[in-house]
Amino acid sequence: MNKKVLIWIVLCAPLFASAQFSRLRNQPLFDKTPLHFGFHIGLNWYDFNMDLADLSEQPDLFGVTSEALPGYNINIVSNLRLTEHLDLRFTPGFAATVRKLHFDMIHPFTGERTIITRQIESSYVQFPLHLKFKSVRIDNYKLYLMGGIRYTNDLASKAKWSTMVCSNFSDMLPITKWALVLTFISSISNFPRKFARLGD
Repeated sequence: MNKKVLIWIVLCAPLFASAQFSRLRNQPLFDKTPLHFGFHIGLNWYDFNMDLADLSEQPDLFGVTSEALPGYNINIVSNLRLTEHLDLRFTPGFAATVRKLHFDMIHPFTGERTIITRQIESSYVQFPLHLKFKSVRIDNYKLYLMGGIRYTNDLASKAKWSTMVCSNFSDMLPITKWALVLTFISSISNFPRKFARLGD
C-alpha cells in the first residue's frame, strides 16, 4: 500500500507544482490588455551601406571604409493587442549615432596618399511600425519575434525608409515588465554616390 501511495504522489507532483506556479504568476492579466504603453532605451551601432561603383570618377580616391560606433536611442512604446499571439506595435522615438569614414586617397594639400578620417554624427527621428508575434507564456517569461518597416528622418539630411526584424525576451516582474530586444535594420536608401571635397 505504501508503494502505491508513493507512486501516486510522484505521478501527481508535476500537476500540483504546475498549479502552484500558475498561482505565482506576476500580472496574469497584463497580456489580455487591449492597449498598453511603455518606453525603451537602448544602444545602437549604425553603419553605412556603401555603393562604390563610381570610384572611377574620383581619380584621387582609392577606397572608403566605414566604422560603426555606439549610439543611443529612446522610444515610446504603444502596443495594440490583435489576437492571442499577434500585436501591432508603434514605437516613435529619437536616436543619436556616430560613424567614421576612412578615405584612402591623395591628400588635397600634400599630394601624398594617406588615410583621412571623418566622423559623422547623426540624429534621427524614427517612426517604426511592426507586427509582434508572441509565444505562449511560460510562468513569467515569453518570447517574441517582430518585423516591420520604419520611417526615419535624419535631422541633418533626408528621410528614408528601412526594414527591421527584432527578437525579444521578456520577464514579467511583480510591478512592471522588462524585455531584452535585439534588432536588425536594413536601410532601403544607399550611401550617396557623390563624395564631397575633403579639403573644404
